Amino acid sequence: MAGSAVVAAILFLQAVAPSMHPAASFVSLPLLVVVYLSARLGRPVVAMLLGAVIGWFHDGLTGEPIGVYGTVFVCVSCFVSFASVRLKVSVAALMGVCVAAAYVLHELLLWIVRDALLGRPEAFDPELWGALAALHLGLALIFFPLADRLVEKL
Repeated sequence: MAGSAVVAAILFLQAVAPSMHPAASFVSLPLLVVVYLSARLGRPVVAMLLGAVIGWFHDGLTGEPIGVYGTVFVCVSCFVSFASVRLKVSVAALMGVCVAAAYVLHELLLWIVRDALLGRPEAFDPELWGALAALHLGLALIFFPLADRLVEKL
């Protein structure tokens, strides 16, 4: 129950923060939540279902057609959950690499969905994706240990 409230707060913050400061639009908090949950659950099917639900709510809050972020988050959660089963993602360096790879996969899939399926051409910018992957890696290294402590207390 508390986890649902945290996810709802993250989604709300993601929807509101870019209107407060334009730089906030570069951070994908729901993606970090999906990566964290997928890595910690260790159960790919449950992780993919959570990714889909979080993505659908994210679609509703951002104005994207329903299913865009849902589809992308399912693919990302599948990648992360299978990587977490095979790798020891409790090690910070491996978790950081996993987060960075998940961000690049997220952006690549969003580009494909928007360009190929929705017919909304967007710039293909892997240099920006790399820089933002490093930003998300840093955020994950800060916030994931805090989330672990919160989960332990619940």
